[in-house]
Amino acid sequence: SDPDRNVRRAALEVLTQLGPRAAQQIPHLVEWLDSRSADTRQAALEAIKALAPFAEPHLPVIAGLLVHPDVQVRRSGASALLKLGPAAAEYTGTVIQLLQDVDEQVRRLAMDVIKSLGPAMLDHTPHIIPLLTHPQSEVRHAAVEALHVLGPAVAPHSRVLAQLLVHVDMDVRWAAVEALKNVGAAAAPHAPALVGCLQDRDVCVRRATVEALKSMGISARACVPALIGCLSDTDVYVRRAAGQALVQLGPGIVSAFVHNLVAGLGCPDDEVRWNVVEHLAMVVLGIPPGARPTRP
Repeated sequence: SDPDRNVRRAALEVLTQLGPRAAQQIPHLVEWLDSRSADTRQAALEAIKALAPFAEPHLPVIAGLLVHPDVQVRRSGASALLKLGPAAAEYTGTVIQLLQDVDEQVRRLAMDVIKSLGPAMLDHTPHIIPLLTHPQSEVRHAAVEALHVLGPAVAPHSRVLAQLLVHVDMDVRWAAVEALKNVGAAAAPHAPALVGCLQDRDVCVRRATVEALKSMGISARACVPALIGCLSDTDVYVRRAAGQALVQLGPGIVSAFVHNLVAGLGCPDDEVRWNVVEHLAMVVLGIPPGARPTRP
């Protein structure tokens, strides 16, 4: 708390060099975060950051910083937890709440903490899913990223996610599709609901839906007619992704739906017709994708 900046800097360097031996001072440093002096508060924050790797014995004190009214303090608290890794798992619930913080950097740090915790997050999945409907898009995206960390482990909650596919808000529908995409083949029971999203008026939702069906692999075979329909989508990304999904499924499955492909030859869009011809070549002639002729 010395008024001289150079003195404070020297004290900080000494604390850093002491490492674990200085960690016991963390509770005292936290007290200085409420000082009227901005310089003192800043020095305390820097000292806490420097000692974070040795702060495990003082985790409750560090966790208390996450709910501090000062955004700089919340940032430091989240940064300290990040350095502690799995030891911070006990405070996962508080970290999840930070995904709704008004400060972007705090939200990003919270996301990094969640990524570092990995499977330890699983028990808190029910607290993350409601954030997919949060009014702020940044929070929704953070929730999607958090679920992405868990991947297929989110499968037990896929029914709740599927219910959001018909939400009135486009961003919520997109977030639900993205979450189901990470579940992969385990989301197959909800493939019919996803097929409905292929007709969504928003192109981002349609793009995410095709990718979600692709992630299911062979489990998406019942969706072949819908994927064939996507070959004539107005968006080039959707058309290409649908084509990739059909190639992934292979001619043995797609061949049962040749009549659906043939219907696409009447489309006025020449790119759509070419996509149809490519897939007919795969199904009827057995021409592998890499051996197809270049489009004239």
